[in-house]
Amino acid sequence: MSENAIERTGAVKAEPGNWTQEEVEVAGMFVDLNKKRMEIAGNLAGKALDYADKERDRNMRMAIYADKSMKWEKNFEEIKANNERMYDLLSRAFKDRRDTIDKQFEIIDQGLKDNNMQMVLGAAGYLANIVSNSPLAEVAANANKLFKAGRISELDPI
Repeated sequence: MSENAIERTGAVKAEPGNWTQEEVEVAGMFVDLNKKRMEIAGNLAGKALDYADKERDRNMRMAIYADKSMKWEKNFEEIKANNERMYDLLSRAFKDRRDTIDKQFEIIDQGLKDNNMQMVLGAAGYLANIVSNSPLAEVAANANKLFKAGRISELDPI
């Protein structure tokens, strides 16, 4: 230390052999205090590293969650679009089926009015054929044909 620094701080430049018991105790307290300070600094540094690790892990979990959430939303949108397509296809298939059945009953009624058994039996046979086939199988077959032909956009609702 320079002479000015010694005068300003009040520190006394002394050889270890010239120290009093009080000076030795004070120096020991400073050494103990510095040891404690270093321990605390080490603990704080360790805790800061632990916090940084935990924060990194939390950020990674949040990123994974966000990624899964985005994938789920994308899948949900695809499922929703497919549901709309299927609803539209089924609606069209059942409407066509209902219209055809209604038309066959009109033909049967007309045949009964005209006393034309050929017309009644023909319409009844056609009606039995329509009713015996599943509209779901027809929808699935039509959708599969369009999908295989690469014309999936035709399945989109009108």
